[in-house]
Amino acid sequence: MLSLGGTINSCIGAGFGWGKHITDVPKEDFSNALLSGWLAEVFITFTTATVKISILIFYLRLAVTKTYATIIYLSIAWITMWMIAFLAVIIFVCQNGSMY
Repeated sequence: MLSLGGTINSCIGAGFGWGKHITDVPKEDFSNALLSGWLAEVFITFTTATVKISILIFYLRLAVTKTYATIIYLSIAWITMWMIAFLAVIIFVCQNGSMY
């Protein structure tokens, strides 16, 4: 379900110049192409982290020792912190999108 947003974003982004050289993107589509690229970063980061956490939760069902379960819980916490940190960087990064 999460990758559906990324797929839709990619289809929309292709209309704004994804797949073209930066000099071939029309000026009026440039800001929309940047926005679409930014949204793709958010979708990919969130989707990747949730898939990893989903696999770790499956591993938790297979854990037979307390040590193994503890390592899995620590891994889930690490991936969650990674996701929050990267989403914060992506959302709050300062960029100058003016290329023209």
